[in-house]
Amino acid sequence: MAWAHPYADSWTEAARLAGAADPEAFGERVRRKLKRLGDRYTQRAAAVLGRAVVLPPGAAVLGMEESSSPQGRRH
Repeated sequence: MAWAHPYADSWTEAARLAGAADPEAFGERVRRKLKRLGDRYTQRAAAVLGRAVVLPPGAAVLGMEESSSPQGRRH
């Protein structure tokens, strides 16, 4: 909800408005998660349509998240 606030120009500012203890870290975590989920959505939608997807450099690839340990992954 803070992102919809007229003064939230960044994820850090949205986290600050929401009362996060460390708005810079929290805002960055939210930004990365939403980017990862967006990439996953794009890949799955393309798979359903039977199309190849060219993702930008640094984009997350399904099954190859940043964490290399199985305990670090959440679904």
